[in-house]
Amino acid sequence: MPTCKLCVVHMQRNAKTHLSKADAVEFQQRWRAIRSCCDLDLANHQFEELCDRFSKANSTWIAELRKKREHYLAFLKYPEHMRKSFSTTNVVEAINGQLEIMRRNSGGYFHSEDTLKFKLGLAISSLENGRWRSTSRTIATALAQLNAMFQSRFEGAA
Repeated sequence: MPTCKLCVVHMQRNAKTHLSKADAVEFQQRWRAIRSCCDLDLANHQFEELCDRFSKANSTWIAELRKKREHYLAFLKYPEHMRKSFSTTNVVEAINGQLEIMRRNSGGYFHSEDTLKFKLGLAISSLENGRWRSTSRTIATALAQLNAMFQSRFEGAA
């Protein structure tokens, strides 16, 4: 079963909310070390150490982090030069933001499911003809590797 990812930027922002200023700084330093790990097992071990370190400061938030560990570390399964792109949900949030603007401009809601589908099509078409017109260099250089990872995931499930 594929692992969905969670945005590590949001996790880092939440650390500032849930921890003291000094603890948040230490949390960020430890997270940077985890983020740069080449080995998923080592990253899991360091993540557990991070959680142990801050569990007394905010046990509820740390319990949530522990439950979502696999999702926060999902980006480590991808080629190293692509991990930064895969560790955030910015692309998804950008599309959702465009849809939210369309919803507001439509009077606060979409009048029908057909209207929603039409406007979603416009948003995607706009992206395909604009920002998504050409493949980014980062993606282009790793496309064969990503396709192999994608294909092997489905062959393993069969």
